[in-house]
Amino acid sequence: LAAEAGAQTASNWTQKSPQSNPGNQSGHVMAYDSDRGQVVLFGASANTTWVWDGVNWTQKSPQTSPPARSAAAMAYDSYLKQVVMFGGISGTGTNAETWVWDGANWTQKFPQTIPPVRSEFAMAYDPAQRQIVMFGGYDAFGNFLADTWSWDGANWTQRLPRTSPSPRSRHNMTYDSARGQVVLFGGIAYSGNGVPSA
Repeated sequence: LAAEAGAQTASNWTQKSPQSNPGNQSGHVMAYDSDRGQVVLFGASANTTWVWDGVNWTQKSPQTSPPARSAAAMAYDSYLKQVVMFGGISGTGTNAETWVWDGANWTQKFPQTIPPVRSEFAMAYDPAQRQIVMFGGYDAFGNFLADTWSWDGANWTQRLPRTSPSPRSRHNMTYDSARGQVVLFGGIAYSGNGVPSA
């Protein structure tokens, strides 16, 4: 919750003391924009966009911006050079909105196919397939999800893998470039008897 910035080197964490910062945050999302060399943060308590350049936080002033939201997910598409944000909980409830950030402005996308609304899920960009992979989360009624979706920059496609992780939320995903695969770990999984289990 504290408005602190930390940087991790090869072996240690170092707390940074920037001149400006986004303030106390919880439920926000971040992604690294490798083409612009900055971390992008979108706020949960207010619809603010900030970027971190390694030294300081700078608030951006886009012409359009998504409504504030928590429990969304964000990933950077290095092929299309844009940050993609999906879902989360806004003032109107859990949503299924797709927004992209091009370094200066947010644009809402309206794809033909849209995944169900969700929160507390995870996304990761797969550069080999040039697509963002999304898995799981909660739906609007608090039910665990176990669906896999991919985003190609224009549309969402539901994937139907032969094997799949159990329904879960609050997990994390990232791309392992050495092995060419998306890795998912942890979360709160549905135990099958109505009780969530870690």
